[in-house]
Amino acid sequence: MVLQSTNIQVVKDKAVWKLPELLKREGVTPYRLHKDIEASEGGRASRNTVYRWSNELPDTLDVALLMSVLSALRTRTGKHLSVADLLEYREEA
Repeated sequence: MVLQSTNIQVVKDKAVWKLPELLKREGVTPYRLHKDIEASEGGRASRNTVYRWSNELPDTLDVALLMSVLSALRTRTGKHLSVADLLEYREEA
């Protein structure tokens, strides 16, 4: 299924993108996150994408990049983070 732009907005209205808050709380800059992803085994990420993700919920999520973000943050923070630490769905929104 491909979401039309009006449907994307409905989904985004119910989504809480928690990556910016997590980065701030853990003291990780978008630059550091990008470098950590690049340094990980096989890690590749567009710097622009990492910076965009660090500020706002993207219209689409690249699952491979999402897993790379989680892996890099787990290594950097020493915490067992999950997708729920990055994204929340609120039905009532």
